[in-house]
Amino acid sequence: KDAVVRALRRRRKQQQQQQQQQQQQRGQAPTTLELTADDFTKALASTAPSSLREVGLSVPDTSWADVGGMAEVKRSLQEVVEWPRKFAGKFEQLGVSPPRGVLLYGPPGCSKTLMARA
Repeated sequence: KDAVVRALRRRRKQQQQQQQQQQQQRGQAPTTLELTADDFTKALASTAPSSLREVGLSVPDTSWADVGGMAEVKRSLQEVVEWPRKFAGKFEQLGVSPPRGVLLYGPPGCSKTLMARA
């Protein structure tokens, strides 16, 4: 979108210059619009990714104390998520790489989101 705007501005500037040089071209709409790599390069430099434009990060105020029951699931999640940070040296000594992610699955209403926030 920003690259197109840059190209349109460039085209408008070219038209204005042409109009000043040649009276007969006054008022003609552009028949073509050329997007160049330079338009995209300059647009990238001045544009934030759309995913970052409207989304702000928020830290949930949920703790493990808010999660009732499910002791086994809580313990497993703590091992997978917290231990690699708490015991990074131990993981290195043992040559163990921590899990790259966690997949929570289950029916609606089984506290998946609450567990992820905690």
